[in-house]
Amino acid sequence: MLPAALLLWVKVVHRPFFWQLRGNLAIAVPLLAVALSITLTHATRYASIVEEDLKIADGGNAAGASVIRRP
Repeated sequence: MLPAALLLWVKVVHRPFFWQLRGNLAIAVPLLAVALSITLTHATRYASIVEEDLKIADGGNAAGASVIRRP
């Protein structure tokens, strides 16, 4: 009962839409930039892993039998 009572006690005040959008973008855009920069710094490593996996799949072994490469 106490958690439900606490929910009824709290009053939520919403700001206008564009103020909320601006605040959300102020947080989301820098975090997306950080995630993109981290991803791009490791992109060559990821690409080499995928390329190696495709070479193994073309080797004719049973593990790569389900991989279909299209031209």
